[in-house]
Amino acid sequence: MVRRHGDLQMRAWTGYDLDSLAQSDLDWRPTRDAWKGQDVGYQTLPTGKQVVGVDAAPSVAPLKLASSYGYQDCVDAPYNDVKVVEPNIERNHAFCVRTSEGRYALLQVKLLTQADIQVEATVWE
Repeated sequence: MVRRHGDLQMRAWTGYDLDSLAQSDLDWRPTRDAWKGQDVGYQTLPTGKQVVGVDAAPSVAPLKLASSYGYQDCVDAPYNDVKVVEPNIERNHAFCVRTSEGRYALLQVKLLTQADIQVEATVWE
């Protein structure tokens, strides 16, 4: 069952709480420059863009490019790393996140600039 679905604009050096349901929290409860402990964060480094999972636990997984993605893709994804890096952060690519509360989230890249990425986020119960 989908818990939350919507757009998320991920800004550089900011973390987000994908478990959040607060009605006033349309931007997924961001924390700038102190994003450790959030479900997912975005950073830009000289070596490229990175999406980083919660703390230091392997909690993010890039998905192979496909025409559509769903819950089962996130269940079956290999959570082997703490981050997703370029070239897996490109338009239409997707990655999954295991949240701090044990949920699965799918983030599909819709728009990408140097400073931020816009993703369509789906979080399941």
